[in-house]
Amino acid sequence: MQKKLKRNLSLGLFIVAVFLISGCSGLKTYPNTHKKNLSISTELKTSAFLGLGSVKASMHIYNVDSKCQTEYMGTVKLYGKKTEVGIPSGKTSFLSFSFDTSSFFGGTSGSVTNGTLLKPRKGNTYDITATYIDDIYNVEIFRIGKGRYKKQEVESRSLSECKAK
Repeated sequence: MQKKLKRNLSLGLFIVAVFLISGCSGLKTYPNTHKKNLSISTELKTSAFLGLGSVKASMHIYNVDSKCQTEYMGTVKLYGKKTEVGIPSGKTSFLSFSFDTSSFFGGTSGSVTNGTLLKPRKGNTYDITATYIDDIYNVEIFRIGKGRYKKQEVESRSLSECKAK
């Protein structure tokens, strides 16, 4: 039990370190070569005085192996409207959404993240809405499938919920 907690803590610290380094642009662009199965809509609005601030959003993609260890695959910048991304079907990925804010007058900046495990089903697509409006962020994922469940919300799962095989 303590070994698992230590591993999850180490993994969490690693992911936080990746986000801190992202300000230095040490992140690589996700190759996005798989069949497009994620459609991400982004709405970003800052509450900064007179709108003199900015919010930038990114999605960091990690492969997750059977031991729940992650491998960073790259980052996709989310500019609003729709961004189409392909991740491997039938394999677990960890999608980490980061919202980076800055204010012109206050000289302040910040970053918040929201991540989830996702194992896309073959033949399904996923609609994702990532919003940051007036200092409140939200990420919603819906699976679009065939049959009687045409659109179904996907519950967010943290990396610590991964079960090693």
